[in-house]
Amino acid sequence: MPGTTIIWKQGHILEENLKENDIAFWINKHNRYSDLVAQEEVERMQNIRRQTLKPNLFGSPDERTAWLKQLWWQLPRYVRPALYFSYRMIFQLGIFEGRTSVIFHFLQGFWFRLVVDIKIDELLKNKQKQASTNQISPFKFALKFVMLFLVLYYFNILFLGVTSPGNHYSSFLATHLNYIEGLRSLLLSCSALIISWLGFDVIHNHIDLLVAGKGAIRLAYDCLGLAIMSFVTAFVFAYPKKLRQKLMFLIPAILGIQLLNVTRLVLLALFWNRKANKVIDHHTLFNIILYILLMISLYFWIKHNHHRKDTIAETNLPVSA
Repeated sequence: MPGTTIIWKQGHILEENLKENDIAFWINKHNRYSDLVAQEEVERMQNIRRQTLKPNLFGSPDERTAWLKQLWWQLPRYVRPALYFSYRMIFQLGIFEGRTSVIFHFLQGFWFRLVVDIKIDELLKNKQKQASTNQISPFKFALKFVMLFLVLYYFNILFLGVTSPGNHYSSFLATHLNYIEGLRSLLLSCSALIISWLGFDVIHNHIDLLVAGKGAIRLAYDCLGLAIMSFVTAFVFAYPKKLRQKLMFLIPAILGIQLLNVTRLVLLALFWNRKANKVIDHHTLFNIILYILLMISLYFWIKHNHHRKDTIAETNLPVSA
């Protein structure tokens, strides 16, 4: 009756899944189970998964099962299915239980365990292949990083040359595709906007910014941050990670660099006294601060990827006895 608890102390509970009378259903079911068992054993080899019970041959039934499982894991693969099948057929007298029983012992005691061992080897090979693929070669990374950095760095210098009046000047590039001039104008416009919000009168053109009563600053090519942006772009794309992970770090990093650059321009325009601060090179000081912040960010970006992989591996399956 609903809501009534019955305590049954005598008798046996017989479970019969009629679907398993169909051999195709039985094989498909055990094929799925073999995936889980193989994955579990591989995780035990890697010390990701551990037994929650202390193995003890003379302990409780669960402790004895844990001991037998531990013994099974230590047996050589491909040999243990044959040993287990022989044990069931000879010592448990399965050979005398009829044709259906022999077929069941063969499928459940030998075939299933053999499939598990085959899948264990496949998982180990795939993990080894993946590890070798994802392994970072210092020489390969350094070479790729240097090449990308040189390409980006000197491309900016070359582009600056062809968009500046001179022998190789290109009016089309200077007029329509001049990203260097666009970045300079954007930085000056943002700096002027912030200064005006602070209550100062400010004007600017494509290269200079003037604050009333404070003086003027000139935004030269080497103050645009193109070198450090080339550095971080080369490093991120040379490092072996997925493109999505690279872009998720690179875009905020570049925006952060230019945000700090705007902050520097605002502070220089309002507080920098060129005559009183001849000893301090604000450009060098700013680059040192930027590179320190960038190195710290790259360190945590790299560590976060390794930590994420370890976390996924550890939480893939629940711990069992």
